Amino acid sequence: SILRLFYEILLGSEQLQIMQTPGRKRMMTDKLKDLYKKYEELILYVFFGGLTTVVNIVIFWLFADVMHIHYLAANFVAWAGAVLFAYFTNRRWVFKSKVSGFWRILREMFMFVA
Repeated sequence: SILRLFYEILLGSEQLQIMQTPGRKRMMTDKLKDLYKKYEELILYVFFGGLTTVVNIVIFWLFADVMHIHYLAANFVAWAGAVLFAYFTNRRWVFKSKVSGFWRILREMFMFVA
């Protein structure tokens, strides 16, 4: 199955056979949790990057096809919306930024876009 292939890639075939023995399921979930913790930032970055792409496509579709706005204007609005979505999601969930204050957040946002 696909899940078995995924585990085999992550853990190696020997480790997978050991983990399939009775009473070893807890060890496998612990291993997956450890992998998640190790690559948490990367996993969240890729996940929210994918969502940013979806946001861009949906906004473009709404403006260009539903509201019949010129495609260049729709593309600009979609890009701006996607960048704002990416900034706020990455700030909150990926990088867990603790910056506060209007000017500091504005500076951080500028550095993100630039």
